[in-house]
Amino acid sequence: MKNAVDHWIANAAARLGSHCTAAAVVGEGMTSRVLRLSLADGRTVIAKRPKFAPLPGLYASEAVGLEALRGIPGLTVPAVLHHDHAGIVLSDLGPNAADPVDAEHPYWERFGRSVAHLHGRLFGRFGWPHPTFWGVLPLAQTPQDDGYAFYREQRFLWFLNQPPVLAGLPSDLWRRIRQLAEDLERLVPPQPPCLNHGDLWYGNRLRGPKGEPALIDPHVHAGWAEADLSHAWIYGGFPPRFWDAYRESHPLEPGWPDRLMLLGLIHHLAVVREIGPDVDTLREIATTMKRFG
Repeated sequence: MKNAVDHWIANAAARLGSHCTAAAVVGEGMTSRVLRLSLADGRTVIAKRPKFAPLPGLYASEAVGLEALRGIPGLTVPAVLHHDHAGIVLSDLGPNAADPVDAEHPYWERFGRSVAHLHGRLFGRFGWPHPTFWGVLPLAQTPQDDGYAFYREQRFLWFLNQPPVLAGLPSDLWRRIRQLAEDLERLVPPQPPCLNHGDLWYGNRLRGPKGEPALIDPHVHAGWAEADLSHAWIYGGFPPRFWDAYRESHPLEPGWPDRLMLLGLIHHLAVVREIGPDVDTLREIATTMKRFG
């Protein structure tokens, strides 16, 4: 570890009333390197440190998001032990937290019901009062009363008008997606603003110390349940046992798989904006547009 990292870890451990005896890298994402710290008092904790220059507000946003997810029945969320501009320290879910889970395992039923409870937490408006990050992307969440306006203006049109998307998306796809955005009232049934994890894909799903469902790396806001579920649907998504349990607790209106494909376009536009128009993403967009004309 570099001296700057040593200094930050030492200070973080001191704030927890101990000192660090060992640090091991256990993973990394787009924004952060993840370390498991062993403390002199026998505890282990998870520390996330920026891979590049720190993004102002990133870890404060993560702390707020994790706190918003706490208290959902059946769902474990790491406790925030310390954070500042240069990192965050979380409780350790254990060495097996990221292990894969068989599609037939009862875990998926518990997870489906937990996400249904998450979407049962309702708000008065769409958006979020605090700054948020979707991966490395700071994303506006200006509160709005109208969900159609929120998704049209702050999601579809915002991404469509970003220079990397204007340059990277074929013009015919760009025009057709814009038309879909203008037609959301016809395509998506009314839904109340509920708590969204915001990045509900397989990699942000873990297991807690007793094997229970756990979630990390939120991009929380109040939004449509189906928009949140779209992350769990694209790229193969979660197994049927998750969906059966979710729909038993939180029924979805007919046609929901098509709408999850439609709302998954927001994720694909984000990929084009942040990474570029890779072949797989353009193929996913084209497949979705074939369904919607």
